[in-house]
Amino acid sequence: MKTLRLAFVLLLLLTVAGCATMQPLRYHVNVDSISDLTAPARTKYILLPGNKDTSANDLQFKEYAAYINRALISRGLTPVETAEKADGFYPVSTDG
Repeated sequence: MKTLRLAFVLLLLLTVAGCATMQPLRYHVNVDSISDLTAPARTKYILLPGNKDTSANDLQFKEYAAYINRALISRGLTPVETAEKADGFYPVSTDG
């Protein structure tokens, strides 16, 4: 009985330790650009397919765009539906 209790406690500790090492979801983005500090801030954007044969209705594009939208919204940017309302255009490439 004592051995069974010890094994149970050990299993419980290993389970809790395994859950404690999980990392939160992170985005890794590389940006190569030059910025003008006097330029007005762009806060409204639209995501567009970066590949010439990719439609905005493509399932893979929609998946990538959802991840990018979540990241941009968390930074205070606002997505818009049309290019006329956008301050900036962000092409999304679905190539690996």
